[in-house]
Amino acid sequence: MRSRIVMAVGILVLAAGCASRPPQGVTDLNRMWDRTRDGCASVYLQNRVRTLEPDVQAMNALVADEKYRKAGEQAETLLPRVESLGAEAERAKASAKRDADAAIAEASDALAAAGKAEAETYAASEYRKARSTLDRAKNELKDPCGYLRARDLAREAAGLARQSGKTAIAEKQRLEEERRRAEEEARRLEEERRRKAKPATYTVVRGDSLWRISSMDKIYGDPLLWPVLYEENRNMIRNPELIYPNQEFRIPRNVPMEEMKKRAMRFLRTYVPQSPME
Repeated sequence: MRSRIVMAVGILVLAAGCASRPPQGVTDLNRMWDRTRDGCASVYLQNRVRTLEPDVQAMNALVADEKYRKAGEQAETLLPRVESLGAEAERAKASAKRDADAAIAEASDALAAAGKAEAETYAASEYRKARSTLDRAKNELKDPCGYLRARDLAREAAGLARQSGKTAIAEKQRLEEERRRAEEEARRLEEERRRKAKPATYTVVRGDSLWRISSMDKIYGDPLLWPVLYEENRNMIRNPELIYPNQEFRIPRNVPMEEMKKRAMRFLRTYVPQSPME
């Protein structure tokens, strides 16, 4: 009888000794859980981590209450889930890395295209922002947990680069249009200046003809514009082939040169030369 009591006490002491600290499985699970989270699972599988975390916390709560056996059972249940989470997190990280690499390559191409469009000159602010954003994306790529940030920044950089290229093209077109208008205005002013500087009338001398008068630099500098002189002075010219010394012709000056050329060409298409005697 006494031997049985001693054996029972020994079993109780042994059992008490085995339950004095958390099972190894709990320790191993916590280490795996920490490695999984440090391995960026909380970034790439955020919802899965949030779902599993309460169960891990519940297991550690059992440990805190010294319910080691139940904690060990919980660890055994959680082990395959944590292992699966770690493996899936690695796949998600690899996929994010591929996406980030592709986005950075696309942004680099977009920035190069913007450079060819001279965005650095004509859209400097947008171009610099695109380049800075791409540099940030490349820096994030150095962090295994930063692949998603790298991807998003690279996509933003690509958009900024494309926009800078469009802005540069539009700005160059605007400046070209301004230059063209300025040149047109300069030509108009010069023509007006020359017109004002030239005589408004001309007195015919011996040997003159409408052709010769029209060709003079101080008149039009173009002999083919003689019909303009003829039409302006028809009240004193019966025959365009016959004019007389001391006749004073009016010289049209308020008509644009292009309009005078059109008038002259219309006249010449139907004009039939007359005999000087007519």
